[in-house]
Amino acid sequence: MKSVTARAFLIAQSEGRADLHKPVNAEKKILPLKDESVSKRLSIADVLLHRVGLPPHDCLWYLGPGSSKDLARKVQLLDSIPDGFRKTFIYSNLMYSTLAPLFNELTGQDFESWVTSKIFKPLKMESTSMHSPSADQVDVALPYFGAEKIALKDLKAVVSGGGLRSNLDDLTKWLSFNLRPENIEAHPATNELIPLENPSPLQFQGLYWLSEAVVYGYGWFIGKAFGETVFFHPGFIDGYSSIMVMLPVHNVGMTVLANESFSSFPGLLVQQLIADLVGKKVPETAVAVAPPAPPQVVAAPQAISGFYESQSYGTVQISEGKEGAVLKYNGHEWLLNFIGPDTALFSVIALGIPIPLPAQLVRKNGKVESVSIPFSFDPRVAAECFTRV
Repeated sequence: MKSVTARAFLIAQSEGRADLHKPVNAEKKILPLKDESVSKRLSIADVLLHRVGLPPHDCLWYLGPGSSKDLARKVQLLDSIPDGFRKTFIYSNLMYSTLAPLFNELTGQDFESWVTSKIFKPLKMESTSMHSPSADQVDVALPYFGAEKIALKDLKAVVSGGGLRSNLDDLTKWLSFNLRPENIEAHPATNELIPLENPSPLQFQGLYWLSEAVVYGYGWFIGKAFGETVFFHPGFIDGYSSIMVMLPVHNVGMTVLANESFSSFPGLLVQQLIADLVGKKVPETAVAVAPPAPPQVVAAPQAISGFYESQSYGTVQISEGKEGAVLKYNGHEWLLNFIGPDTALFSVIALGIPIPLPAQLVRKNGKVESVSIPFSFDPRVAAECFTRV
């Protein structure tokens, strides 16, 4: 979906309705950020190229209710990475989610209607939309986690960052369009883009064929595979995994879709297809290392039950359950496994995989005053502090 969003803005710019490099808050605070110096310079291009310098904060949209407008309001409450603006690549579904309301504000056009009329209809992508399928539809590949069928994830709040509903026929048309020389050339030069440092497996599961530094253009990662330049974008959400790849020199595009959470299959299949195309041998992949043994669990401390509040994330609740202390947030519940007097671990199921997070209790005069949780998924900023209310 990110490549579709980027293309929508590029079309708007070609028609004089938007300027990708003009500060969006120059005349009116449309998308203000907490860091005023960044807020003054922030442009559409900064968001499209993932160089805003804001931590991912995927929990804000993944765990919480709300709309893209709600998320845009919460963004201004979040701390940025120190000196990260235009210097650090941070993949952000959250910032991309702000692009739909930003598009509406800047152009006076409805984002979804624009994408449909300017992209889907001209390319005859008749089976593609930004609406999540309903649970009773029969023409949809059902989402699975292993052998277990799971619920469809509602992605309305992040529609400009993910949640495209499509099929192989339509995605082939999208690849053909993006492979046109003028569209490849529309991306900034790679030396103008920020290289990824230590890319997360959440982004590159199964992509063992990447051999050199990767950068990010307008909605596409750009890297090398077997010495060939590739434009690609993987996608992961509960019950689904996918990848789209383009090799411009060969005028070849590939799409692989799988209805399984966090599957390596799309990336591994593409690896074999690229190797066959360029006449190379697929290297052996490293053997997975067994995870470390979990720490020993201790009894939960007393008198920790209560409600705790954060300005940006809202309210969490800690209560006593049959099996121990339970953390609750927006309808989600996690058992707190204490590994020390004031430190607990819990596991968030995000994008179809478990992600362990610590919860740190902070006391004053022996009483728990707050709990800190690194919902930002980024160690470069302080954990989110929820204060007892």
